[in-house]
Amino acid sequence: MTMFGATAVVLWLRVQALGPKTAVSRPRRSVGCFAAGKLCASTVDVAGLRKEAERRRERAVKKIAKKTLKRVNAADFAGLRDVEASLRLIEGERDALERLANLIDAKDLDVAVELANSLGVGDAPPERPPRGKKKKKGPAPQAGPRLPYNVFRSATGVEIRVGKSASDNDALSCDPAHRDATDWWMHAAGSPGSHVIIRTDDLDSETKKDAACLAALYSKATPPPKGDGDDAAATATGRAGVSLVRARSVTKPPGAKPGLVHIAAAERVETLRVDLAKERLRLERLLHPTTSTTPPREE
Repeated sequence: MTMFGATAVVLWLRVQALGPKTAVSRPRRSVGCFAAGKLCASTVDVAGLRKEAERRRERAVKKIAKKTLKRVNAADFAGLRDVEASLRLIEGERDALERLANLIDAKDLDVAVELANSLGVGDAPPERPPRGKKKKKGPAPQAGPRLPYNVFRSATGVEIRVGKSASDNDALSCDPAHRDATDWWMHAAGSPGSHVIIRTDDLDSETKKDAACLAALYSKATPPPKGDGDDAAATATGRAGVSLVRARSVTKPPGAKPGLVHIAAAERVETLRVDLAKERLRLERLLHPTTSTTPPREE
């Protein structure tokens, strides 16, 4: 509630107490009528003043509705007392604005202008601040070049890269910019899914299990978690076999569709069995090391 609003309530109460004869009397025009920011009965835009009074009244009505809801939901007596005090002031402002509209309609401009000045109501809407630059639609631009993978960390701190899409899988598995020949490569056996690169030469057992769980989770070998996203770890189910080979043995056949790669025949392929329902704590650690959002599964 502004100082103008409180003053207006007092003025309105004073006008009511004086009675209708005093209310319609014409006060002597003050010397400061043409002071900066003040309206004058001789120059006021009557239609503009009426419109602005109605706009302010409607705004007060909306405030009253919100305050009434707060009063209903007030948790303690002190909060209720504050809300009711504020509500009374806004209701007084609304009543004063209705009085102003009635004075304008009755062409009692001298009293109307005096009340409008006390309320801070002008004969034109306030100027709006200049609008900032229009935001461009679409996803926010990335700080750097787009990477074809999401990054996870194993229990021992080894970086695990998981492809985002079929074409991204090609870049992750076959482009030396994203993997070394001595890195390890994983993929859900016999099923579409994300390619996984483990950025280490010396692969420990915990990192191997972590990467296998991610390969199974981000594949179609297992059913999508009911809470796909931030709740994926808690609802993950399904069993899958995951293939493990050196990254140097993975190549892209000419003309093959995105995501399809070839493993050298001479390379020994190790298969790990994964039961996601039994690995939910592991997935929780992998997917939620911080408060960041879990990457979605590949569709």
